[in-house]
Amino acid sequence: MEKGTYSYRLERGVSAFPSVGDPASLPTETQLRSIIEAPDVADQRVTIGTSPLTSSARVTVDPNKVFGRHLAVLGNTGSGKSCTVAGLIRWSLAEAKEACVKSQKNNQVNARFIVLDPNGEYGSAFDDLTSVRHFRVPPCEAPFKDPVLPAWMWNSHEWCALTRAAPGIQRPLLLQALRDMRAGTELKESTERQCCRYLRSHQFSLENRVVRGLDGYAAFPESNNCGLQFANIAEDTKEVCK
Repeated sequence: MEKGTYSYRLERGVSAFPSVGDPASLPTETQLRSIIEAPDVADQRVTIGTSPLTSSARVTVDPNKVFGRHLAVLGNTGSGKSCTVAGLIRWSLAEAKEACVKSQKNNQVNARFIVLDPNGEYGSAFDDLTSVRHFRVPPCEAPFKDPVLPAWMWNSHEWCALTRAAPGIQRPLLLQALRDMRAGTELKESTERQCCRYLRSHQFSLENRVVRGLDGYAAFPESNNCGLQFANIAEDTKEVCK
């Protein structure tokens, strides 16, 4: 440390808690930088942005720490949550590939990401990356594949909870179908039953939108998602009625 200069390091915890009436001081720009910028080299591997409140201080993360624990990306509608998540994945993969090249190891990055995307926000976010597989519920269109979930993966109670099967008629039919699948019996579903299943799933989603009020179908981005859902209903109906 040179004479007349100061550096700060952020540490978790406090040595003494403040009392009522103690003065509060606003942090200086140098102190803010010590909070925003990571002091360790390992934590500076991936840059995810800059902080305009601290003279564009670099905001960096260590992918091993980010993906090794629970993480929440929070923000207002349209603030860029989906772009941030996609960026974290892409930047981490790019950094990992560069590290493999520098270490003269296999250039193939050994990483797995599963993104559940009910609104289709990440449909084309990774199209330029190799070895990316897309799955979509029916109707399936290229380049999407039909997801396959083994019948033995969950017990009967978990399947009923997932499908929200009603106890009167739906649950007994579901349990019988699970028993037939596990026994190797192949069942053919009638067109009428397919239509009922498709429309019932969409009905549940639309009812949730109505319960949420205008935010469920009028405000952005739900207004766009609601329109896409109606388009999917039309596509599902045409697919079943072929």
